Amino acid sequence: MPAVAKECVELVYGAELIHQWSGVTIRSEAASWLRYALQRLAELEAKAANWDGYGSPPITRAALRMARAIITNVSKNVPKPNIFPMTGGGIGISWDTDTEELMVEVLPEGSATYSIDAEHGADSLLQFQLQQMGIVPLQ
Repeated sequence: MPAVAKECVELVYGAELIHQWSGVTIRSEAASWLRYALQRLAELEAKAANWDGYGSPPITRAALRMARAIITNVSKNVPKPNIFPMTGGGIGISWDTDTEELMVEVLPEGSATYSIDAEHGADSLLQFQLQQMGIVPLQ
């Protein structure tokens, strides 16, 4: 919901002081899911070693940096991602729509790859944006 701020602006016109009220509407350009995604990454950052019960190390700082870069740089028009820890200290990020599922795997050293399962094999905006960030498809 946008916030509305009002302020009184004092203008001097000649020798006369004029009070003028102006309304300012602040609109967020961020994706509606961005707060959720950043909170989810903070939760993953807090996971201790052996978080999976199989001896996996904690999520690495490099993986967290790359995951934050990905989610803060994709279009605000994509759906809310699923964000989850991966064994070995990495992070998984997936976007699901009616026609495709795009999965990004952020590796512990901070590199990332993606795979796409598209109903019609069409390139998506999200896929294009990942390629612009230097993230390559899984071969």
